[in-house]
Amino acid sequence: MKTFLYFIFIFLYLFSIFRIVKAEIYNPLKAENLAELLNAIIDDFLIPVSLALAPLMIVIGGYFLIASAGVEARIATGKKIILYTFIALLIILLAKVAVNTLFPS
Repeated sequence: MKTFLYFIFIFLYLFSIFRIVKAEIYNPLKAENLAELLNAIIDDFLIPVSLALAPLMIVIGGYFLIASAGVEARIATGKKIILYTFIALLIILLAKVAVNTLFPS
């Protein structure tokens, strides 16, 4: 039984259709190198998403500050939300600068 299976595997390998037909691999990323890939990720995804979410997060942080009613924990939470929003924007913009510095066009 084993020899029959080995024969089938060898036969399929030797006379495989993949050896007869030339296959072409399509590049779904449309990036030729690492710099193009990183620029595409940052420009097409990170910056638009962060610029859409940052004002929303600032409004949420402001709401926490306004609706805190003097509760120190909610005031601190609102301040942290706003601070971390600006830190995230800074990190994303620095990533863009880093990519352009490391991989000049």
